[in-house]
Amino acid sequence: MKPTRRELSIFSVSAIDLFASALGAFVVVAFVLLPHFPNTGDAPAAPVPPADPPAPAGLSPAELETLRGQATRTEAELDAARRREQKLAQALDDARTRTAPPPAPDPQDPISPAELAALRSRIEQAETELDAAQARERELARALDAATSSVQSLPPIDLIIALDTTSSMTGEVASLREEIAGLSELLVDLTEDAAVGIIDFKDGCGRQPALRVAPLQRIDRQSVRRLAAFARSMRPGSAACNVTADEDYAEALRAAVNADWRDDSEHRSIVMISDNPAHADLRRQAVADAGRFARRPGARHTVSAVFVDTSMTAGPGYPDAAACMQRVAWAGGGRFVRADENASLSVTILRAIFDG
Repeated sequence: MKPTRRELSIFSVSAIDLFASALGAFVVVAFVLLPHFPNTGDAPAAPVPPADPPAPAGLSPAELETLRGQATRTEAELDAARRREQKLAQALDDARTRTAPPPAPDPQDPISPAELAALRSRIEQAETELDAAQARERELARALDAATSSVQSLPPIDLIIALDTTSSMTGEVASLREEIAGLSELLVDLTEDAAVGIIDFKDGCGRQPALRVAPLQRIDRQSVRRLAAFARSMRPGSAACNVTADEDYAEALRAAVNADWRDDSEHRSIVMISDNPAHADLRRQAVADAGRFARRPGARHTVSAVFVDTSMTAGPGYPDAAACMQRVAWAGGGRFVRADENASLSVTILRAIFDG
């Protein structure tokens, strides 16, 4: 016997009717309650107009309106000031960048005779200075030629420069300040070896000699700096008691003669530079000291004199200063040289040492 086939059914017709009735009841209830649900969607809320700020305490509406008017006027004035500032800045920039054309020459206004004379005077002065510079250059060239003609045979030299630093010797003091380093290095080039010392002398008025001494020192970088520093410390001037033209010339010469000369130097030279001689009672002593120095045995010893012709030696009735210095140079076996205003002090010193 064939079994009967059964169909499996989860929901019966009665169950479906029940669910449909429940759904209909839910729809009816939701429709009735829909107006009471809150709006939680994404639509923006309507803007709320801002409330007017409260009026400051103690001000009436009329006073508040007055203040508002003043604020409006102030803002308008500020804007106007800013516009004026911009215009002024633009005008300033235009003025800075604007180039004014040069004025055209006036043919009706020729150069005056005074201006022409001044122009010619300037031209003549420039030509005179140029001639003097060329003369100094030629003098230096001649001195260097004379000094270097036998450069290989020049022996080691010790040099002491005794310079009168009274008020009338301002130019020579300035020259030594500028030239001492170059002169020292030049001596090293011209000779096998060199040492330099400086004596600064004035007029001690018969009391303690007015001397300052930079002792002899072999030329190298450090000694050149020391000599240059000493030269920079030299100050031209005269004491109040200095009522005569005589200087401490003899005292400076004796200090140079008694200097600590190097044993290995073969030429020991003293160069005296002044515009006036020794005190009258010491002139013979100066000549005698120069002679004794020249006669020292061993190395060659010389005393040279440079005469600087300044206004201090031009007094009427004054002894011949140049003749006094010339006697010192003759006694010292050196050379008498008249300083040339067109020659540097270094050239003059080289002439006093090396000229034949």
